[in-house]
Amino acid sequence: MEEPGFTVRDRRIQFDESGDGESAPTPPPASTQQPAADSTPEPTAAPTADAVDTPPQGAAEPAPERPAAPNTDTDPMGSDGGPAIDYSSFVFSLAHAALIHLGLEPGPDGQPVPVNATAARQNIDVLAMVQDKTKGNLSAEEAELTEKLLYTLRMSFVEVSRGGQDG
Repeated sequence: MEEPGFTVRDRRIQFDESGDGESAPTPPPASTQQPAADSTPEPTAAPTADAVDTPPQGAAEPAPERPAAPNTDTDPMGSDGGPAIDYSSFVFSLAHAALIHLGLEPGPDGQPVPVNATAARQNIDVLAMVQDKTKGNLSAEEAELTEKLLYTLRMSFVEVSRGGQDG
């Protein structure tokens, strides 16, 4: 009694020569017959030196190299035309988000935002975590900036919290 055979199809994505788009998957081989269970497979030839150095047909090409991060000392603008991201702009963005959640700064649309003490506290805590994790790795100016931002945000948080409890 012969068991039913199965067909193996390669469903991997293959790219055309230019690398811009996908080409159709390679068609299955013309013969899909399976050898009988008691037959022995035919021996195959050993690969030649050329075959070892050549990648298989349809193999993925190596990924292109990433461009280097912009040097903010000489390039104040990022590659997308916006300001380059450095430590100072990162901590300012966290501080600004906390101020928005405290209701002390308008939202992105310019309208007042209701106070969200939980989100403000999370932003302040993230900034404190960044301060802790970067201790000893910052310039004196960056360390001072972080310390002053945290002090200002914590005092603002206390003021907003007290203002909400009093009335």
